[in-house]
Amino acid sequence: MNPKSCLKLIQMSLLLFGAFPQASLASGARCGSLYFKLPSSASPMASSYNQVISVMEQRPYNVSRLPVIPLQMFKWMGNRLTFFVAKRSREILQDRRDYRQVGMNKPIHPMGVGLTGKMEMKVSRWSGIFRGGEFLVVARASISQGNPFKYTSEGKMQVRSTAMAIKLFATSNKDQPVQTANAVFQNNLNGLLGANGQPLNYLESAQTNQPALAFSKINEAYQVQTLLGVAYGSIMQGKDHMSKVPFINPQIRPVHSWAELGEKDPRQVKLPTWVKIVPKLSRPTVDQSDFRLEIARTLERDGKIEYEVFAADQQNSRAQIQWEKVGLITFDRAILSEAVDKNLLFPHDSLNSKMTDVKFEIPAPSKQWDSVPDDVQ
Repeated sequence: MNPKSCLKLIQMSLLLFGAFPQASLASGARCGSLYFKLPSSASPMASSYNQVISVMEQRPYNVSRLPVIPLQMFKWMGNRLTFFVAKRSREILQDRRDYRQVGMNKPIHPMGVGLTGKMEMKVSRWSGIFRGGEFLVVARASISQGNPFKYTSEGKMQVRSTAMAIKLFATSNKDQPVQTANAVFQNNLNGLLGANGQPLNYLESAQTNQPALAFSKINEAYQVQTLLGVAYGSIMQGKDHMSKVPFINPQIRPVHSWAELGEKDPRQVKLPTWVKIVPKLSRPTVDQSDFRLEIARTLERDGKIEYEVFAADQQNSRAQIQWEKVGLITFDRAILSEAVDKNLLFPHDSLNSKMTDVKFEIPAPSKQWDSVPDDVQ
């Protein structure tokens, strides 16, 4: 089977598996000479804030020569060509470590900026961090493309997709190892920056745990890889499927670990369906073509970068999410290093909680919320 036909078969198989929850994959599959194997779970590992920071500081980049790291759908591992996107899609659902000892490129978000700071949460009607408090934060800001610049080599504006992974530490002691709580946000899986009059800069981009994905607009390499990762991730565990078929929201990333942090009784866990982080800018960001320099130099100039945090679990009859402001993230340091790109890990939550075993469902639109102001749509 030629590589193009093989890839097409893999795509079709993943889409079919995503549409039929009762389907499952065997422990491995072969397509011509290509092989992808489902990895075993890694054990959870408690880490301290300072431990994670020390990892992020390893192998710092020269800011005058930041590397351009390509996307990687397939990867030679040992003597086999591995379906790398699928492998990583499963690992991020099962591997609960905060970092890996041996660095490895990320297939879809290969370049990023490490950020450190704190999150201040107000008391709200959900559980975990949403009960209020202050948390140490480590984050990684990235884009989905293998080109970090606003423009291509031909001078054409690049439509970019921004993302941010956030890791919380429920302690003020920076040397105390704890189990972290992780969540991942993105602005649009097809890319939004620079599209149809949208902002060009990373720091003007709001991100959510349910980024849009228009299947009809998939035409770039990173969009194909994102589709494969989303499709594969959505079939990893049978119980992860929504109660209704077809599963129409494969890109939702629940925030179970945030809502369960510090909770002892599963019956007390209350999860917001949606979370959004919105940049709070006091003045325009430093204009840089490379998003990594934009973030680093804006933080250097202003001393901080802030994001407001919103949450919701209801939508009105027009399917507009009814957001409530619940917190503020303040980043005070940017780290550009090979370890941020290759060693730092952010586990993703499965659709259903391992603590409560409750089936995750998106609430239907309701007329009762029509009179509630929708201030951050």
